[in-house]
Amino acid sequence: MPEKTVKGQGKENRKSRPKKMKIMLAVLIFLVVAGGFTAGAFFYFKKSAGEPEVKKVEYETLEMEDMVVNLSQNTGIHYFRVQMTLEYPKNEELAEEIEKKKHQLSDVLITTLRSKTLSDVIPAGSAEALKKDLLKAINSRLEHGKVEGIYFTDYLVQ
Repeated sequence: MPEKTVKGQGKENRKSRPKKMKIMLAVLIFLVVAGGFTAGAFFYFKKSAGEPEVKKVEYETLEMEDMVVNLSQNTGIHYFRVQMTLEYPKNEELAEEIEKKKHQLSDVLITTLRSKTLSDVIPAGSAEALKKDLLKAINSRLEHGKVEGIYFTDYLVQ
C-alpha cells in the first residue's frame, strides 16, 4: 500500500536537508581544524622519548703557566711557547686532585709538547690534534674525573 504523504512535508524535508548538510559540514571542518591544532601543539611541545634531557654541566677552569719548550727537530732549534686553560666539570674531588697534581700535569704537558716536531705544531689544523694528545696525556694521570677541554690562550712557534 502506498503511504500517504502530507502535502507540505516533502518540501520541508528538502529545505531542512541543506541546512543539516551545512551544519554537518561546519562541525566536520571545526573537528578537522581542532584536531590539527591539537596535533600541532602535541608535536611542538612534546619531548622526544629518544632524546635525553640535556643537562647543563657547570665547568671550572684552571689556567696553566706559560710553557716554553724545544721542539724535537733534527735541523735547527725551534721553540714553542704555549699557554693554556684546562676546563673540567665542576667536581670538588676533581678540583682538589688537579690542584694537588698540578706539577705532575705540567710535567706531562711539557713532555708531550717536547715530543712534537715543527711540522706537528705549525699547520693550521695541528692545534686540534695537539689538544687531543694533551687531553689524553692529562687524563691518564687523573683518577676522579677528566679534563674535557683545553684552550690555548697563547700559541707561538719560533
